[in-house]
Amino acid sequence: MLTQDEVKIVQESYGRCLQDKGWIKNFYDILMKSSPEIPPHFNNTDFDKQISLLSNGISYLIMYANGDSFAEAMVGNQVSSHDRYNLNIPPNLYVFWIESLIKSVKNCDPNFDLSIEQGWRKVVQKGIDDLIKGY
Repeated sequence: MLTQDEVKIVQESYGRCLQDKGWIKNFYDILMKSSPEIPPHFNNTDFDKQISLLSNGISYLIMYANGDSFAEAMVGNQVSSHDRYNLNIPPNLYVFWIESLIKSVKNCDPNFDLSIEQGWRKVVQKGIDDLIKGY
């Protein structure tokens, strides 16, 4: 479990990132260039819808890292939808997702520093670990 201070740092950073309307698009631009294995998973993606889904998904990851039971259920839905029987996102691709997220936060959060980076990594890792286990 993360400390309340660590979660708060990430929540505040997330709020600053959301103020930048191009933040999630920036994330996807970085992600698509991070590995040739990534773009095929988005061939038929409606990115307007995907941007909303990701925004919600990140909110759930933050809440889940803070022990929220509703968010735990929502992350469980993400685990099911991303497993080998559905979206088939292999575990090795999540490192690209995390690194792309960190780069996009760095680009959009004017207060970005090492403590914010470490907080983001801890927050998303809990949910990513579940996605990997659920594959």
